[in-house]
Amino acid sequence: MYEKIGGKSAIIDMYYRLPGLSMDKGLRKFEGDSDCLEIYRQYKGKSVVPIYIEDVRGPLAALDAENNPINLEQPISAICYPSDYNEMMNVLDEAESNFGDLAQGVNDLGTEINASDLDEDVNTGVNDENEINIGDLGEGGSAESVTENNNGETENNFGPGLNDDGENENNVGGFSEDVHEENSVNEEHDNTVHEYENKQANNKYRGRRIEHIIRDNLNETLDSLQKKIRRDLEIECSMHKIYRAKRYVLELMKGDTKQQYNLLYNYCETVVKHNPTSTLILKVDRSLNPLVLERMYFCLPGIRVGFLDGCRPIIGLDGCFLKGLYKGQLLCATGRDGNDSIYLIAMAYVEIEKFETWEWFLALLLRDIGSHEEKGWAFISDRQHDLLEAVSKLAPQAEHRFCLRHMYNIFKGRYKEQQLKNLFWKVASTYNVKQHLKVMREIQRISPKRGSEVTAYEWLCNIPSTHWARCFFPIRSKSDVIVNNISESFNNYILEARELPIIEMFEAIRRKCMIRIQVKRAGMEKYNKVVFPNILTKIEKQREFARNCHPTWAGDDKFEVMHYMENHVVYLNDRHCSCGFFQLCGYLCCHAIVGINNLRLETDDYVDDCFKKERYLRIYNHMVNPVPGMHEYEESTLGIVNPPNVKTRLGRPKKKRMRYGNDRESKTKGAGGMELLLLHKLKIPSQTDVPIESVNLSDYFEVPQTATQASSSIHPRPRSRKQQTPQPRRIPNQASATAVTQRTESMTSLERI
Repeated sequence: MYEKIGGKSAIIDMYYRLPGLSMDKGLRKFEGDSDCLEIYRQYKGKSVVPIYIEDVRGPLAALDAENNPINLEQPISAICYPSDYNEMMNVLDEAESNFGDLAQGVNDLGTEINASDLDEDVNTGVNDENEINIGDLGEGGSAESVTENNNGETENNFGPGLNDDGENENNVGGFSEDVHEENSVNEEHDNTVHEYENKQANNKYRGRRIEHIIRDNLNETLDSLQKKIRRDLEIECSMHKIYRAKRYVLELMKGDTKQQYNLLYNYCETVVKHNPTSTLILKVDRSLNPLVLERMYFCLPGIRVGFLDGCRPIIGLDGCFLKGLYKGQLLCATGRDGNDSIYLIAMAYVEIEKFETWEWFLALLLRDIGSHEEKGWAFISDRQHDLLEAVSKLAPQAEHRFCLRHMYNIFKGRYKEQQLKNLFWKVASTYNVKQHLKVMREIQRISPKRGSEVTAYEWLCNIPSTHWARCFFPIRSKSDVIVNNISESFNNYILEARELPIIEMFEAIRRKCMIRIQVKRAGMEKYNKVVFPNILTKIEKQREFARNCHPTWAGDDKFEVMHYMENHVVYLNDRHCSCGFFQLCGYLCCHAIVGINNLRLETDDYVDDCFKKERYLRIYNHMVNPVPGMHEYEESTLGIVNPPNVKTRLGRPKKKRMRYGNDRESKTKGAGGMELLLLHKLKIPSQTDVPIESVNLSDYFEVPQTATQASSSIHPRPRSRKQQTPQPRRIPNQASATAVTQRTESMTSLERI
């Protein structure tokens, strides 16, 4: 290959340059086939390969137009004659099969070989006039360019920058100023290393360039944004700069947070205008000028009337933290439709979750939906102390269920035996009173009384069973729920809205409810069955259990059903079963199903009306009307409201909720290295003369036992002689001891509540 391209010519030497290097460092001479392979490796995938040719015969005498010899003082570095050029062109066909992407044609011979038209003509690089230009890339020799036209005649162009008259012209000859400039620019470009730095790219610039990304996905990670900025904008940014750019975009999206508080009165009047009979109440601190917001109640008529028309009378109460600039908490009242789906009733923004805020929220809620004496409401909550007091004050006769999940977190922190944990769920989930009492006796047997510690049986007895055991729930609510997961699900449903300013937060939740009502209504209109799909799924599960049931018909609608070793009595017309499931849930148990199958009856006729399509359409037949944007708000004469004064803590804001019991992720080290899972804040009497040993820590917070402690409580180890020796202990005075006793009694009574 080296010989075919003229490498052993006696009149020229051929050179190539390594990419990315200057002429003095990267110029290499053709010496064999190894150099051809090196060119192929270095320029693989490129369209142009520079080749430099040097005349080794020395300076030539050029002729002018009158054939007079002209001595050129300036040597030329690259020269080629027609015969040499034609010889090189003849071997291009053979070179193509060996060089692949290597140069396929010669264009401006002596300067570069053009390989862009690899698969076209073998004569690529020769123009239509078959011109051959002389380059300027070496030393020695005189300047001459030879041109062969279409008629076969030969034309000579003399000298660098000389015309036929011997005058200097920059665009005549084998090389010119343009060639020099282009070569210098290419060399400079090859040596330049791209730097991903731009001091003019500030936070606003970066924010505007990534705004469309964040608008499409608010949860876009900083790492992903950093990669996209580097790829699209060719800017290297640190995580801190990306964070500030994203925060700038979020501020643009959220708008001026303080301005939204100033527009609250305008917003309330606008909502009431488009949704008449809405209840929007603001509680402000009028001792300050301008007014400062304290609480805001929000209830729409389309939602309220739908709940009263078709939902079951059970209300979940819970609060969640807001994550915006001014923090606060959102209290929510949620219900369940006939398909066991979330249904928002009302919500309120408050400064903090306490007795006064819960009392204020529940009073407005009961005024909108009716009192307990009229409707017979049932509440379910997480046993929050202030909420318990508010419910007992405003609805003392109402049914109030405790979320069993929150109770279990405390229970498993105190009692580590797996058998006790299993029995806890069993005793709470049973529908039959006698079965409940049987399991309670089993718990009493497993956890006997040892010293002054409270056993699992005593701990459960201290909480009234009507709050947590299914068998004691009234049947009017037609619900067997023992966990407040519907409220937790709603808190997660509005998770993104909780980060927005106050008006945008209420608008985001209102818009979700508006869309949800329309989607539910349209979907149920196409539904061609009588009973809801989720209820049908539960009935099918009971139908599987019915395979092990054997009915005996006593006449009319009465059946005696044997299920394994137990007999149950079923009254179909009364929708009653001795197991307790039928009358509490409102749909069929496995014992009722076998009786209905025995009489060849329809199961839909024995399902409560609250689980049927007609009632469902009554819930979602109402509409939440749309509300215009801020630019069209009504003008209020009540003035403006300022945001509440919030004390911002140092450090990054926490967004994850605090976990309790064994679900708590972080543990606090106690005295002596013992790990304590704090369920309540530690409150120790402030008397300085009371030693810490005299305070019973279990009265102030729950101390979970480790596995070793749990086993030792069942099988206590014998004490060593050193442990039996009483240790000296300072005795507090009478006043301090009395204060500790009173504090202990108050905390014990609080725990029993």
